[in-house]
Amino acid sequence: MAVHQVDPIRDPRWMEFISEHPDSSAFHTPSWLQALEATYSYHPFVISTSPPGARLRNGILFCRVESWLTGSRLVSVPFADHCELLVDDPADRRELLGFIANMLSKTQFKYTELRPLEREPEDNCGFRPSRRCVLHTLDLRPTLDEILKKSHKTSIQQKIRRAQRQQLGDTEGNGSQQIDRFYKLHVLTRRRQRIPPQPLEWFHNLARYFGDNLQIRLLSKDNQPVAGILTLHWKNAVVDKYSCSSPQGNNLGAIPLLLWRVIDYAKQLGASTFDLGRSDYEDTGLVEFKDRWGSHRRELRYWRLPIQSVSDRGQWKLQIARPIFAYMPGRFLMASGRILYRHIG
Repeated sequence: MAVHQVDPIRDPRWMEFISEHPDSSAFHTPSWLQALEATYSYHPFVISTSPPGARLRNGILFCRVESWLTGSRLVSVPFADHCELLVDDPADRRELLGFIANMLSKTQFKYTELRPLEREPEDNCGFRPSRRCVLHTLDLRPTLDEILKKSHKTSIQQKIRRAQRQQLGDTEGNGSQQIDRFYKLHVLTRRRQRIPPQPLEWFHNLARYFGDNLQIRLLSKDNQPVAGILTLHWKNAVVDKYSCSSPQGNNLGAIPLLLWRVIDYAKQLGASTFDLGRSDYEDTGLVEFKDRWGSHRRELRYWRLPIQSVSDRGQWKLQIARPIFAYMPGRFLMASGRILYRHIG
């Protein structure tokens, strides 16, 4: 069986294919890939058993990540919480994954990483789990009242009512000013988390390529943003990709109110799923918060071939640097993000 490569940005067949495939996500779209290419110079490609000129019937998406710090590799796909393997036939899937294994043996790439939702690689493909996470999704088909009743009374419902009494300012958009205000809050949040922020350019590129399918909503107190969320809309799903808040916002219950308004917005769009995003198993507080929305929790596993790679060296270096990020001056923190995220994807 022949395997062919497809350019997912410039070949219109890819957009036609993912528009019809029920398991595609915002992370498969040319918009996500164009933002990756413009910001980090990651070059995407798709492998498929469909020949040139024929209608695509399957495809696995990758990006080439070239790094001296974490190792050059193929990732499906960088900074995405998940990226399903859009190959329904198991025989086709084995053929395509075998092609990637053979490709690794002939190139400078040290490993490949998959981030599937359902179609995990079979045992004989050589891939092994490399990371376990949690993914939460919320069913938006019930009414707003029904969704709210399923949420936790103290942690969610009471905090929404408390925040509503504060009469917080609410703005929504994807223009430069909205992005810049969101980014300042994002930097503050990342400092608390002891990790560098993504470069500002990344958010501007996301807005540029997603257009109206990207929205940033901010809640403000005394004209100062206290909570923000960046969402992506693709077909029947809205994705919470980036959330941030100030300590004041946390005290006001701003995040539950913010998410509640995004749920309302998503239902107005006709979405049936709200993707609350990936969480680390170790982040028990975040996992529990998402549980309390009455959402569906599932295990999300990343797969790697081969399982051992040079990237582990870069990861422990980043872990050691975390205390430094907490005290680094703002401009240096942002500069570190511009440098490091090129290697993290």
